Amino acid sequence: MQLPIAGRPCCFEFLRYKDSLAGPEPGINTYSDSETGSLSTTQDVDLRVRKDGFWCYCGPVLTGDGSSSIPSSLDEWCASTLSRPLSGTLWPFLVYASVILKQHGLQHYWISVRATRANVEFDMARWHTDDLFFSREEKSGTMSCRVQRRPGEGGVSLLSKMRLPSSSLSSQPSLRRATARQETDFKLCTTLRGPSTRFIAPEHQAEARSLQASAKQQLAINHTCVDIRCVGCASTAEAVRIRLATDMAELGWCQAAGPGECVFFRLGPDCGAVHSEPPQAEDDRVFVNVVPGTEAELRGLMTKWGMEFPRSWGVVKNGAC
Repeated sequence: MQLPIAGRPCCFEFLRYKDSLAGPEPGINTYSDSETGSLSTTQDVDLRVRKDGFWCYCGPVLTGDGSSSIPSSLDEWCASTLSRPLSGTLWPFLVYASVILKQHGLQHYWISVRATRANVEFDMARWHTDDLFFSREEKSGTMSCRVQRRPGEGGVSLLSKMRLPSSSLSSQPSLRRATARQETDFKLCTTLRGPSTRFIAPEHQAEARSLQASAKQQLAINHTCVDIRCVGCASTAEAVRIRLATDMAELGWCQAAGPGECVFFRLGPDCGAVHSEPPQAEDDRVFVNVVPGTEAELRGLMTKWGMEFPRSWGVVKNGAC
């Protein structure tokens, strides 16, 4: 089992969470956009996606002697979405995640498992940094727009937020850093089936963040959000996506390359890792995301959505379980 190296300047790190798997230490091999193939993290032909959907758990770190510690709602969800149960495959990653959280003095997390059948949605990259999920609402009116999506809405991250920059906030990086110090600024992810998340090459991460900031600033639409499905925000997000797909095409990307590997990466516009969902036109994908947080952060988020804490639940496209 590998642990993140304290003080390492890179904003992301590929790590192996299953020591029993033979092979070289995880490294970084950089590819260009002209190399269109994605590496598959698993050759488990028995794990197939029958329906798109997601499963979530929000609460204390799951502990116990084995996968039976995972809420039974996962197996119920798997029965509707996957070709077989997932608990035994998922458990080693959750054990590893609990070690990382303990290192950081955290005892709670949000787990999301997202299953998608082969599709062309990300044939064009969506380069972005993940926002700091538990950012306090700005009361000074410096945000021109701030939207928090409902859990699992659409095909994006379950805790994704679209934040358009304002000149007053972007001109005060110290204000952003002060906010960042008050909350969790990292997460873990792994892929149990299909291609892994792509990350801009480490040596170009700072440049990529600068390109992202410029695109958001230049393409932002000055508007007031009136709905959780905001047309103004969606238009800006798509324009930024198109711009960055071109601007970052020559920077190179990398991804976890083998079974039993995961990614530890930072969040936020200043130090976050620029990444994108991979193309998956030729393969199903089962992706796992772990967002650590304090009990207060996660309980507050669930309360905001009118949901009890702790809780687990699954959703299947065109139905729920």
